[in-house]
Amino acid sequence: MNFDPTNQSWLDLDKAITEFCSDSPRAKVLPVLFDLLERLSDTYSEVLWSVVHFAELSDDYEPFLLDSLRRKPTEFALVMLHRKLNAGQQTIRGESISSVVLELRSREHLPEAFQRLFS
Repeated sequence: MNFDPTNQSWLDLDKAITEFCSDSPRAKVLPVLFDLLERLSDTYSEVLWSVVHFAELSDDYEPFLLDSLRRKPTEFALVMLHRKLNAGQQTIRGESISSVVLELRSREHLPEAFQRLFS
């Protein structure tokens, strides 16, 4: 499905996400969800919270989260990382979350949410 947030209803995307996540194996779903967050990073919609919640339902989303943050840190991916810290988790895939935050801090273009979440 090609989705243009300026010309289509966000509800169409929400329905497509729900159907895709219900009918597809997690190994196929997770890369698509993070790709969606990256591609729609310049927009905000409550529908994107559905993407976050579907990803977080999976026990094995953390590697996809790290990969996504390294490709293109988005506000939603940063929120997911921050939730991990708030829950007391110290590492992802054997990496210290604080070292991931330091790595991201060295990047030039970060969403404004980075300062709010990790200052």
